[in-house]
Amino acid sequence: MTISQQKIIDEIGVLLKDRYGGDTSGHDWFHLERVWSMAKRLAKNYSVNQFVFEMAALLHDVDDYKFKKEGEEELSGTRAILKEFSIDYKISEHILNIVSHVSYKGAGVPMPQVTMSVSSGRR
Repeated sequence: MTISQQKIIDEIGVLLKDRYGGDTSGHDWFHLERVWSMAKRLAKNYSVNQFVFEMAALLHDVDDYKFKKEGEEELSGTRAILKEFSIDYKISEHILNIVSHVSYKGAGVPMPQVTMSVSSGRR
């Protein structure tokens, strides 16, 4: 990850901490911080784009159905943040794709079937 990407992540962290610091729905800053921390740990063990991975972790609840207003466009909050920080279109679309596939309990978000095969190398 580049220094400028790390700066963006840090600034978005501050933005979200300010926005969700007093939330009582269970989607507060501490929840986001735990998800972000887990993403950073996971990224160390897998070949992923760490910037995209951390951004998706931080932004995964911005458009949670509990916070959306009637008629508000899907992922509009996440898109606004990505635009505010001038995130490249291709990277933004990758982040939005990940965020759009996060399942919110009760939101009726379809989840694609994903499988992963892991081999220990032993037989």
